[in-house]
Amino acid sequence: FLGHDVDERELSMNVKLKQQYNEGWMGNAEIGTGSDSRYLARFFAMRYTDHSSVSFFSNINNLNDKREPGQEGGWTPEKMPEGQVATKMVGLNYKINDRRKHYNLTGDGIFTHTGGDYLTRTGGENFLPQGSTFLQSQQVQRSHRTELRTSHEWEFKSSTINQNELDFDFSYSNWRNMADNLSATFNKNPF
Repeated sequence: FLGHDVDERELSMNVKLKQQYNEGWMGNAEIGTGSDSRYLARFFAMRYTDHSSVSFFSNINNLNDKREPGQEGGWTPEKMPEGQVATKMVGLNYKINDRRKHYNLTGDGIFTHTGGDYLTRTGGENFLPQGSTFLQSQQVQRSHRTELRTSHEWEFKSSTINQNELDFDFSYSNWRNMADNLSATFNKNPF
């Protein structure tokens, strides 16, 4: 009656890009350094088309950060290990779909090496009737881990009812851990 709409209407739009806009390159690089010899270097590059995408990434840092692209970007320090963990990571992802829909190829590979140094020092005093005792302890731990993971899936369609799939997964891990513990109890304060 008023000559204009009083209700909100939801509108939808179907956007289809022109062929020349469905392919391109994307990239991102991040480099930084900070106090206490902290460093960070990240790189990401991606080539995409209508039927394929290939991406490469690397992450080198000593900030206890082991995230890969595609993971959530939130940084949760409460879940980070104590000490200093250095990470060196490189990876590759690909996805290829045949234009005629005869085959699909997907896969990824990632190499990671992490090394950590952890130092824990504890001091305490026991109050006893005969006199106090003093406890001092120190634990030094070094940890190294090397890991290689790769996963590939090839799907072939020879007809509308015949489909073949070939999967290949491989993983390799190597850990080296070393720890030194030293503790002593004194009848006088050593400091």
